[in-house]
Amino acid sequence: MGHIPPSLSAHMAAVECGDPMAMAADYTLDAVIERPGQCIHGHAAICQYFMGVPGRLGGGTVRFDSVDVHSEDSATFHWRIVGGPGDGSSGSDTVQLRDGLISHQQVCLHSRDF
Repeated sequence: MGHIPPSLSAHMAAVECGDPMAMAADYTLDAVIERPGQCIHGHAAICQYFMGVPGRLGGGTVRFDSVDVHSEDSATFHWRIVGGPGDGSSGSDTVQLRDGLISHQQVCLHSRDF
């Protein structure tokens, strides 16, 4: 496992704090997030998606269990939801970076969605 790039550490902190604007700031203008049954294209759509995350969490929080750094431009985050209606949900997100920002994110759910 390599060193976590600063941009990914910042993204993890934004997610754990539940700050939608800080989460969205970590993506390129043409980024794509692929979730089961959903593909979110472009920065504006990603901003809108993250604005809805706190409501979906319903008071729960995202906790990162581990990060596998594949290269300076690729990593996989392993996470779980603690509290709220999604309590116990878990998954992993594999991200690709370009110029220090997330350009592609593939979400894999290990249990139900939150």
